[in-house]
Amino acid sequence: MKIGIIGAGISGLASAMKAKELGMEFTVFDGRDQVGGRLLNKDLVDGSIIELGGQWFNHHHKEVQKLIDNLGLLTFATPVKADFEHLFEREVKMGLDLPKFKALIDEICYMADQLDLNDLMNHPKAKNWDAIDFNEWIMYQTNDQLIKDSVNVLFNWHFSNFQVDNTSLLNVLFFIKSNNAVKYFFEFSAGLNEQRIVGGLVLLAKKLARQIGLENILLNSKVLKIEQKGNKVIIHTNQDSYEFDHVIIGLAPEMTKEINFEPPLPPENIALMKAFSKTKVYKFSFTYETKFWDGHGFNLKTSGYISKCIENTTVINKDYVFVGFVIGDKKDVIMSKSVEERKQILLDEIKTIYDSAEAYNYSDFSEYNWDDEIFKDGYFVSKLGINDWNKYHKIWSKPVGNIHFSGAEFSKNYNGFVEGGVQRGYEVIDEILKK
Repeated sequence: MKIGIIGAGISGLASAMKAKELGMEFTVFDGRDQVGGRLLNKDLVDGSIIELGGQWFNHHHKEVQKLIDNLGLLTFATPVKADFEHLFEREVKMGLDLPKFKALIDEICYMADQLDLNDLMNHPKAKNWDAIDFNEWIMYQTNDQLIKDSVNVLFNWHFSNFQVDNTSLLNVLFFIKSNNAVKYFFEFSAGLNEQRIVGGLVLLAKKLARQIGLENILLNSKVLKIEQKGNKVIIHTNQDSYEFDHVIIGLAPEMTKEINFEPPLPPENIALMKAFSKTKVYKFSFTYETKFWDGHGFNLKTSGYISKCIENTTVINKDYVFVGFVIGDKKDVIMSKSVEERKQILLDEIKTIYDSAEAYNYSDFSEYNWDDEIFKDGYFVSKLGINDWNKYHKIWSKPVGNIHFSGAEFSKNYNGFVEGGVQRGYEVIDEILKK
């Protein structure tokens, strides 16, 4: 059996590894000149690195941990030590009712825990939950604007790759349940951002690619068309055409809809791909010779541009690394400014957060605008909108003929995270074997 795999991100590489273990013939295609997808490093002037893309995993990510162990990669704990009260002490001083806030989060987690990931729409309230905007539902629960803002900030910490605007209550509950996150909302010393790989998470993809065999991976090969002819599927790239028995698409949905399909995908599948919207996240880093944040290298904010900032130093960094995120529409605003204007805005906010002029004494600055990445079309992960589960749950992640859909967006477990991409990569091979 011959399998074509589109996308050399972690999900596509996981499919390739399992295909190799089962003795299948396979070829991986990627339009970029490197593997890793949404995992990416940048070299710093001190010879170390920072991670511009995905970087965290936790001890519940069993398949990622197995790969790390098998590939001989080293890991270290994220240097985050914080408690719930400290994180929101600024908001408490502004009048945040902490008990009511925690009670609302408890209710959200309780609702999420009721869902069955194998049959999401089976819950008696699923249809109604998908018909209401999450932020609108929050408004029905409280008229306290500070609580509303704090809910958004809390989600931005745990799921910086998933924003709760313009999505349904059901989709938020699904994301919580999918990521086994009910227990993490009041836990900040571990949680979803618990561990990292020495040298960056992208090393997982690079080492996996070498184990798979670099001769089986065609880089700089942009897929232009996928053609189904009888029981065969032909991939047409900017380099050549290739025939397979099955094809796995491991791309972000926004990129899948850029491919020409012949015959065309069914209208409902086209609509599903269009329904996914990319998240808006701007990630930046400053490096410092001093650790001026005084042990509190972790903060959430409901005001200003920065919604989350965290110490991001690795065991190989010579200086201290500080990373922050600008989320949602604020990302568009800050990206409309010049680099120098952006830096000044961010430094002013960091100075205010930690009440230290040391914020201005940085040695290096890094940023990456994933909107400029033509093969990723935006940062992190895509999400479904209001009523989309109602419309598309029957075809979500289902194959069309011998074309199969992979990637973290189509994983029922750990959706949106590397673990989800790996699990879905394995799962889609099982799907092919069953056919």
